[in-house]
Amino acid sequence: MKKLRWILLGAAAFGVAAGIAIGLCTKSGYYGFHGGFFAAFAFGIATKRLLGLRTALPAAPRLDPIAEGFDAGETILHFGPANHFKGLESVGGKLFLTDRRLRFRSHAFNVQTHDESYPLGWVRHVEASRTLGIVPNGLLVHFADGRRERFVVGARDVWIAQLGEAVKALGRQTPDRAPDLTA
Repeated sequence: MKKLRWILLGAAAFGVAAGIAIGLCTKSGYYGFHGGFFAAFAFGIATKRLLGLRTALPAAPRLDPIAEGFDAGETILHFGPANHFKGLESVGGKLFLTDRRLRFRSHAFNVQTHDESYPLGWVRHVEASRTLGIVPNGLLVHFADGRRERFVVGARDVWIAQLGEAVKALGRQTPDRAPDLTA
């Protein structure tokens, strides 16, 4: 609610400034008022969309694990849109975290389409990273064999926490594969 208040305040300030500028340029109070109102409205909508702010949170979508190609009894813990780096290409798709594995399934319209799974027992370390060294939305997963996989996800901290909890839960079930998870 605090973000919404700031968006409305910013939209109002932008609308007033735009209205004054439009009014001075056109020498018309009518165009200034209406242009400022439109500018405030457009600013508010654009900012709301850029920040991903929702006025009412929708219920979490439900997936049928069998229909999505998961094993019977496998539970989906977390999922969402993601990109997976394959060489220079950032392949778009969905990233799924289950009680057994981390799975990336690409969209059909990528150059390098793929469906890869990584058992949770292989995960040794998960860390936050920056895409292109700037954008704080990267997830870097280190595996026991030394391999690293890089993903771009929304709500990166949620992914790190969920993946850490799933790996730790698996480590408690199989003590011979206790992962080193220091995020």
